[in-house]
Amino acid sequence: TVILREMETGIQETIEMKDVAVTVKAKLKGKKQ
Repeated sequence: TVILREMETGIQETIEMKDVAVTVKAKLKGKKQ
């Protein structure tokens, strides 16, 4: 159904956002050291 597809897209976007946040945090940590 359309609702399930939208949920899957939302979940995938959330995972990508988390990956980006982790990458940004790692870069900031690298700069501090």
